[in-house]
Amino acid sequence: MRHHLPLWVTFCLMLLACRGDGRENGRADEESAVAEREGSFQLDLTNRSVTKPVGSGLGDSTSAKFVEIDISEVLNPKKIRLAFEVHYQGGNGEKVLLGNFALFPPDRPGKFIVATGGHLRSEGAVVLSMLVLDEVGPADRVAVKVRHLSLRKE
Repeated sequence: MRHHLPLWVTFCLMLLACRGDGRENGRADEESAVAEREGSFQLDLTNRSVTKPVGSGLGDSTSAKFVEIDISEVLNPKKIRLAFEVHYQGGNGEKVLLGNFALFPPDRPGKFIVATGGHLRSEGAVVLSMLVLDEVGPADRVAVKVRHLSLRKE
């Protein structure tokens, strides 16, 4: 008589067998470090906001008229509605809303600009926040890769 393992046990064993010896994790860490140096980052359901200090590769804050956000990849299989807010946070911690935008359709990358309204100073930071407009379940996945966040004169 043959005994068969339940399908879920077989699946778990296959996952464990495919884990590897950690070298792939090292490669992912290295790629993450390169992305960080180049200014790219990812927002997801756990990490919905990023703060970038003015002057650290963003560009000249005194002449900047726009913040440019280059979203290069979007993982959003359920097409959950997403919006983004861009704030300037001064050295005193006070936030000023510069503007907002949304992905349409909600899984489409693109470049977006938001006017600074003359609010930027040499101290402080630009804060990009992702707002999830639909209810999400524990199995839902959303990941937005931002290639760069920069200041533009025109």
